[in-house]
Amino acid sequence: MKKITTETWAIIIATIVFLFLLMSVANAQEATPQPQCAPTEAVIELYESKGHTRRVTALLQTGNVMEIWETKEGYFAILIHSPSMTTCLVATGTHINVNPYNKPEL
Repeated sequence: MKKITTETWAIIIATIVFLFLLMSVANAQEATPQPQCAPTEAVIELYESKGHTRRVTALLQTGNVMEIWETKEGYFAILIHSPSMTTCLVATGTHINVNPYNKPEL
């Protein structure tokens, strides 16, 4: 049996998170507010200054980049960066585990 690498686990986790996000958006009602967007450089500086750590980075089929940022307290934020250097906050929450070293037994 082939051993799954850390990079493969990161891709699997990012894919699951993206699919969950996609399903959440598909189930959202019309009254849902639009994502909050700002210039990418400002958003990254803000998150770094608040002690957030980038945990997952994934290139989407749209050409955008999805990132998951996490705090030591367990809060997370999902950001989407566009090629035009605009970043949108699309989801926040708690209790996410994206540590590829903490993988389930197969």
